Amino acid sequence: MSVYSATTGWLSLKPRITANGGILRVRTSALLRALGLFSFGRTVWIDSRRRTIAVETRRFWIRSGWRTIPFERVEHLDYEFSTLPTSFSFPHGSTDQVETYTVSLVLKEPAESVEVASFHGEGSVMTGWEGIFFSGDSLLDWSGNQGDSSLTFVEVLKKILGVPLGKQIGPIRDKEGVLWRCTGCGRNSPPARKRCQYCGGAVEAAAP
Repeated sequence: MSVYSATTGWLSLKPRITANGGILRVRTSALLRALGLFSFGRTVWIDSRRRTIAVETRRFWIRSGWRTIPFERVEHLDYEFSTLPTSFSFPHGSTDQVETYTVSLVLKEPAESVEVASFHGEGSVMTGWEGIFFSGDSLLDWSGNQGDSSLTFVEVLKKILGVPLGKQIGPIRDKEGVLWRCTGCGRNSPPARKRCQYCGGAVEAAAP
């Protein structure tokens, strides 16, 4: 992005999430499955009454995995943010990107990670007026709503499972004694980071 941004759901690939009879069902986006000729996909059923999570995965058109996980094994949720640059300019580097937010269960006894859902979409990169004048970037950049959608899903999952989001980083203060936190998920952050290492949200100084 250069100066202004606009958000639309049309630029995101999100899982289909439905709720019925106390069961939350999460399935890989139909468009994403179609792009892979329906050779892969994941469906997760989160049953709040039985307190179980059923996970079905398909690879190469065959059901390659099925498992049931009790709520008691879930230690916390993991929320990972990653990007893939899609355009570049000199001297600003990346001027646009595709974003991915991945939500996983972190289990105990034994420890392992199980992916629940991934949210993909067009992102935006701030280049400012310099990007417009010197790199040919546009004034307005459109982006998907994958960030907000994934964070809403995380909040719902936290309430259903009764577990926290990640292992909270202890308070790390800068040399002035200021504590820094993510404006998106609210977790503590090292002072040197501008973006949250978990959800990609902006990091700002916490109120004293």
